[in-house]
Amino acid sequence: MPRVLIIGYGNSLRGDDGAGWQIARALLETNADAEIEIVACHQLTPELAEPLSRAQRAIFVDAVADAARAGVAVEKIFAADPAAPTCSHHVTPAVLLDNARVWYGAMPRDAFLISLCARALGFGERVSNEMARDIPRALAEIAKLCARRDERDSVLTDE
Repeated sequence: MPRVLIIGYGNSLRGDDGAGWQIARALLETNADAEIEIVACHQLTPELAEPLSRAQRAIFVDAVADAARAGVAVEKIFAADPAAPTCSHHVTPAVLLDNARVWYGAMPRDAFLISLCARALGFGERVSNEMARDIPRALAEIAKLCARRDERDSVLTDE
C-alpha cells in the first residue's frame, strides 16, 4: 500500500495547463521511494478512485487559471458531498475521494491540492517563465507533504 499517492494532471499541450502533468512526469523519473506512487494524467477520471483507496495521503497537483492569485497554493481537501455527481467529464479531487470511500470502502486520511497559477494556456508544450519559476516551489511543497507522517494542519499556503 502506498503511503502517498501523487496525481499530477493537466493538458500537456496547452502551456501552463500541463504543469501538474509535467511535475508528475519529473517525479516518476526521480522517485525511488516505494511508499510513494505517482500518476501523471491529462484529466481526473473515476478509475483513479481505486489507487486513492489504497493510499494514506493523496496529493493532487494542477494548474488553475485564476487571475486573482499568483504562485503556488496548498490546501487540504475533503471528500465531496455524496450527492455530488460521481461520474462526469468534470471529476474533481473531492469527488474522487468520495468515490474511493463509497466504491472501495477506504480513502486517504489526508488529501491536498497543490495548485499553480496558470498564465499562458495557448497551444504548445512549453510553460511560461512564471510557471517555470513556480514548479520548483510546488516540488518543495510536495516533498514537505511526503515527509509528514501525521498531518494535523487544516490549510497550508505558500504565496
